[in-house]
Amino acid sequence: MMSDGTSNLIGARITGWLCIALLVALSGCQSSKPAPVHDTLRPGDLPGQMTSSGQVITPDQLTAKDRCPSRLHDIEGALLLYYALKKQFPTSLEELRSVADTKLDFTCPDSGLPYTYVPNGLRKPGGTKRIIVHDAVMNRDGTRWCIVVNDVRPGSSQSTEVVQMVEPVFLAYQ
Repeated sequence: MMSDGTSNLIGARITGWLCIALLVALSGCQSSKPAPVHDTLRPGDLPGQMTSSGQVITPDQLTAKDRCPSRLHDIEGALLLYYALKKQFPTSLEELRSVADTKLDFTCPDSGLPYTYVPNGLRKPGGTKRIIVHDAVMNRDGTRWCIVVNDVRPGSSQSTEVVQMVEPVFLAYQ
């Protein structure tokens, strides 16, 4: 049999080794930020999808990549509120500041140019939708971000959407 002093010494050594093993294991589990995936994101990517490099896309990565559509969504909300209150769209984007509950920025974060606002809209021949806000210039990927409105039918409400259009489709709107 072991004396109480010997068993306490063995117990202390085992506890010490377990603490060291736990510290080593935990030091290997440090969290790290995922590598940026901006260069591998494509239009239409959704959170949780895998990129071509095998990374899972997070909502934060999409927001950082899509600063322009995020800004356009803020403008879109103010446009809808303005329309709901006044039954017409403003003559300039600046008028939206009177109804907005957030700070609105009317410049594209990528190009630094102000968005183009067309109150009556650009319409595709035979179409029922109009572009009322769009990027002033085509993006590097050959697209433009736009706010599109649907024609209002009697008894229905105004609807809008932020869409990314390839340049040939955008140019079909007049």
